[in-house]
Amino acid sequence: MNSPNIAIEQLNEITRASARDLPLAERCALYAGTRVLVDDLRTHALSEAGEIDGYLSEKLRNVRWHVGAVLGFDVDNGHADDQHRVWAYGALSTVRDIFAERFSEDD
Repeated sequence: MNSPNIAIEQLNEITRASARDLPLAERCALYAGTRVLVDDLRTHALSEAGEIDGYLSEKLRNVRWHVGAVLGFDVDNGHADDQHRVWAYGALSTVRDIFAERFSEDD
């Protein structure tokens, strides 16, 4: 991965797309994309720092869970899809801040 910011922006786009009524195949594609991008971000952080801190790891798990819940691939714990999207956007904002603070794309 050359640019975590591109992956984060695509995760934001997937979160936006999850608001539409989508057939199963499209929901599967969005969920698969979410999982790959989250894993890529985790791998990038590991390769840059040699380890991933608990806070970043938690936020990446949150993104996967909230998007997965909206798309029907994880439990929603009784919360509305809109609430899960808000939580996903919040987690993504934190992930973007962590990457900007700790990992330079110029390296």
